[in-house]
Amino acid sequence: MLQLTKCSLRPSAPPLRSCFTINCMKTVLALLTIGGTMTATIRLGQLQDALLRNARFLVGIQMHTGKMAFDQAVEFFQKEGYQSKETAIVETKRGTSDPTYLYYTLGKLQILKLRDDLKKKQGTAFSLEEFHNNFLRQGFPPIKIVREAMLGDTSPTL
Repeated sequence: MLQLTKCSLRPSAPPLRSCFTINCMKTVLALLTIGGTMTATIRLGQLQDALLRNARFLVGIQMHTGKMAFDQAVEFFQKEGYQSKETAIVETKRGTSDPTYLYYTLGKLQILKLRDDLKKKQGTAFSLEEFHNNFLRQGFPPIKIVREAMLGDTSPTL
């Protein structure tokens, strides 16, 4: 993955941050990457994957707070996530035991908020390329630490 290669070549990163690896960060970086040719097929695939991750996010929270039963989760994946019954069952089973089930969407939301907050702070001086470069220079600590380094404050991640 290009982003991870770039991160490993970052001499300016604090040494301790090189030790951290947050799994959601790897996937989220891929989601936020710009560049390449965007075809309708690729975009549709991205949206389909995002819809599945969003369904996981909602189902995971609902099931673990006792507000959604297994069968309701299967139905949700089918109706709202546009998944086949087989995929819906697999996703629901995974959601009963996988604590990282919703991290992808959570990380994405946190990074998008950071980007929006930085854009508000910098105004017309904001550069998406510079945002990505600065973000990657931070290594892979929790978003709260990246946020503090990039914004210079301890504002909420969501």
